[in-house]
Amino acid sequence: MRTKLINTFSYLLQFLLLWELASYTQAYWIRDLSYCPRKREVARQRQCFKSCFDDSDCQSRYRSCVCDYDCGMSCVKRGITCPFLTAPDHGNIIYSNGNRFGSRASHECETGYVLEGPKYRYCQGDMWWGPTNSIPYCAKEVFCNQPPEIINAVNDVPSTITTFHAGYSVKYTCLTGYVGNGTATSECTFLGQWTFSTLKCTPIDCGSPGILRNGFLSGERFDYPNMIAFFCNDGYELIGKDTTRACQENGLWSGIMPLCQKKACESPPVVSHGQVIQPDRTTNETVQYVCEDGYQLQGSSILKCISSQWQPA
Repeated sequence: MRTKLINTFSYLLQFLLLWELASYTQAYWIRDLSYCPRKREVARQRQCFKSCFDDSDCQSRYRSCVCDYDCGMSCVKRGITCPFLTAPDHGNIIYSNGNRFGSRASHECETGYVLEGPKYRYCQGDMWWGPTNSIPYCAKEVFCNQPPEIINAVNDVPSTITTFHAGYSVKYTCLTGYVGNGTATSECTFLGQWTFSTLKCTPIDCGSPGILRNGFLSGERFDYPNMIAFFCNDGYELIGKDTTRACQENGLWSGIMPLCQKKACESPPVVSHGQVIQPDRTTNETVQYVCEDGYQLQGSSILKCISSQWQPA
């Protein structure tokens, strides 16, 4: 009978040791770590145990060399547990392995509430849940209306998004042909309002298109997407195919600057028994008629080219 009890106790002890070893193996690989360095800044914020490479470094059959998260490979006491966490209001906690070392506590919130803080916490070697001291909580989910519009700008909200919860951020981009100045983002706050974006999109300026000699242009604005038209003074005609030019999105004027050229008259009228002196046919120029010997000129001897017509000077 005594032998049977000893064997039973032996089997039970082996089972417990294997189970404990399995739980530590799970703790080591729970984050799929192939390399587990100790982070100095974290080590100063929590209790970290002796660093190790394998179990022999721990020099104790009560400790195992395992990955203690941000403490790195450490000699952690076997069988430790962390106190069960209090579930947040309007939420619950799901444990991957109870409150044993290496267990992951997953925080979840009820519908209509959103989790603030870390979603996952792990039972560490110092018998507390980490790696952060921040305590998650469930906040009432807040929504904002459609994000505000900015003149001459578009936002990056996909067409499939119709609701905007607190924390949702929108980025604005100026339309082509406009340049932006100011903050280009807006965020939905827990007050259900969007933060103010200072972005202003102003048209690109093409500058003066130049001076049209013997002519003028209509249009007072030289920025995108305005257009100007060219006209010539009396006695001049517009030469060139671009009678209008537009300020383009790249900051350059379209087309080529036209020219104003003097209008020309047809050949001066032919006078029988007379000839023309200085037959210039451009605007404001004159021609003079002289009769042959024995003939007398009737009418004006000088004609002037005015608006493409010869008229007495």
